[in-house]
Amino acid sequence: MSYYTQVVAGCFEASAPAPRPSIESDGRPIHGRYDAAQDSNETKNIWSAADSLDADASNSLTVRTKLRKRSRYERSNNGHNSGILRTHGNYVVGTGPKLRLQTLSPGFNQMVEAAFGRWAKTVGLARKLRTMCRAKVGDGEAFCLIALNANASDPVKLDIRLIECDQVTAPTLKSDEENYVDGIRFDAFGNPLSYDVLRRHPGANWHWRSAVVSEYDTYPAKFVCHWFGGDERPGQHRGTPELAPTLNLFATGRRYREAVVAAAETAADFAVMIQMGTPSDGPDLADPFVALPIQKRMMTTLPAGATSTPMKAEQPTTTYDGFTRSMVSEESRPLCMSYNIAACDSSNYSYSGGQLDKQGYFASVTIERSDCEAAVLDKIFSLWFEEAVRIYGWNVEATPEPKHAWDWPGEPQNDPEKTANSRKTRLSCGDAAPSEFAAEDGVDYEDRVAAMAADYGVSVDEIKAKLFDANFQKSGGAPNQPGQEKPPAKPPIAPAANGTNGHNRLAEVLR
Repeated sequence: MSYYTQVVAGCFEASAPAPRPSIESDGRPIHGRYDAAQDSNETKNIWSAADSLDADASNSLTVRTKLRKRSRYERSNNGHNSGILRTHGNYVVGTGPKLRLQTLSPGFNQMVEAAFGRWAKTVGLARKLRTMCRAKVGDGEAFCLIALNANASDPVKLDIRLIECDQVTAPTLKSDEENYVDGIRFDAFGNPLSYDVLRRHPGANWHWRSAVVSEYDTYPAKFVCHWFGGDERPGQHRGTPELAPTLNLFATGRRYREAVVAAAETAADFAVMIQMGTPSDGPDLADPFVALPIQKRMMTTLPAGATSTPMKAEQPTTTYDGFTRSMVSEESRPLCMSYNIAACDSSNYSYSGGQLDKQGYFASVTIERSDCEAAVLDKIFSLWFEEAVRIYGWNVEATPEPKHAWDWPGEPQNDPEKTANSRKTRLSCGDAAPSEFAAEDGVDYEDRVAAMAADYGVSVDEIKAKLFDANFQKSGGAPNQPGQEKPPAKPPIAPAANGTNGHNRLAEVLR
């Protein structure tokens, strides 16, 4: 059956020819089936909205716009959603990464790192990265433009301008271009070439003239950073909110909370219900649904045939906590975030259980940082270094940028003593290097050693020698330096002349 026939059969539910069953060596036929591929009434209702569109068609502008609007609404009205996004940004970016140059000149490395650190603080790089991280999760993608800013206070006038993904869009309908996806033009391998950016946000208050809507600028891909989770499907070029799979749960959780509160308020408002007797031909002793005042600690009588019934609180207070816990766990699952991080609640965890649940999320954070380096930081540093060479007059090539790495803030340690002992064991057996642990803490190892040498008033080489002895000392003491003889053994204890104090007997025992 050809591919076209399969597609037509899948779209119009035509009955395709049944494949021949394969035959085993013993002659019995094999009947292989997938329950999810059967067309029962139940499965048809479950997957009635399934389609066979490609990644860009599934994430069309209409779909992405609707998801963004609903995601932003939940972010503004749901504490769980807002907290998850803020927590994720704090864990991924934190106080911001630090540049670690890896050239053969330590002096040049320190000079460039200090200059880049001053510039990053001036333009607010860490704060802008946190905003981009939250936009990546909440909106599905984050954009920033890298351009010169004459008003910048740093000698390097480069600056970063954040823009919402709504501005990166096609100003006119260009559906006839295969390599043009809603404002982004790609080459044959899917690499971006240029971005069409609207000069004004389409949702701005003063954006009212139709002529203004079509005003846009085209930026080369070199000056645009596009950070999104585009690894869900091959060929995906635009992002959708990363919490879209659980976006409806946030609304469901709010509805459930309000229903529980409303039930509690109703039970508190109606203190007593008066039930009248059997209906009679005469007038009712009390009009139906009339509110009667009740005084505290008062004995009273009821009309003949009437009984009082206290209002029962039927709201599910006992199951509310479990329901909320289950909802938060699923809401944060697309980010690989465990419940104790998403809810800031480890009351039901043991120490080891809480640490174990965090490992998957920390692995996800490491991947997020790697993507940020490739999509944002490396591109920023490349342009900054090119401009800094021109401004400061460094006698080096401006392009390409020198070899470098990024030191991110270290993960919080709940038990520093256990962490230190583990690191010492790994260092002593050669399983890790000191620079690796320094990178985990978000600092440069050379800077850490230099600070230690300055604090103790010794040279860097002496500090390194002391650290080497501390990590590789033998059971009998520190190893001998080259050319240093082994210290002589202690002489035997001689018996004292006066034996009345027992020294001679102790010496005999020691012998």
